[in-house]
Amino acid sequence: MMTSIIRLKSVVLGAVIVAMIPSLAVGCQPDLPEPTSENNRAETQIKRETMVILTGVVLQKPWAKTEESWRAGGSEYYVLDVGEAEVEERSAQEGVILRPSEGITLDNFAQYIGKRVEVEGKYLPLEPYVPQSPMESYPMGPDGQPLPRGGGFQVLSIREISS
Repeated sequence: MMTSIIRLKSVVLGAVIVAMIPSLAVGCQPDLPEPTSENNRAETQIKRETMVILTGVVLQKPWAKTEESWRAGGSEYYVLDVGEAEVEERSAQEGVILRPSEGITLDNFAQYIGKRVEVEGKYLPLEPYVPQSPMESYPMGPDGQPLPRGGGFQVLSIREISS
């Protein structure tokens, strides 16, 4: 009987040690931050704060029942047509949706329609859309939630350049 208890204790002790080995190995590793959505947001925020210069032609686009028009705000909007150039975040079929800032208004964009320009600014994130009324209609994603709005490129300066 005593031998059985000793064997049982040995088996249990062995099982506990085997179970602890992975946690001991993990405990020896340096503390690295887990990849969380908060870390990703912080990296995205730093990325968005970086000033970017883009060139292209300013287009005025009318409201339409499209996802792009919804993101732009549901009215006429301006787009920078960058052609085939690579941009960090395309928010429009032709390039980026132009967003005003303190020093640049929508009227400023109107002055440059059809002209080749250089814009300096930063990318803006899409924002979740919160319906204002239960009767309101809005485009929905596959998850049944309203599509986000906003995003695009906030212009801090704009100047015409030669073609």
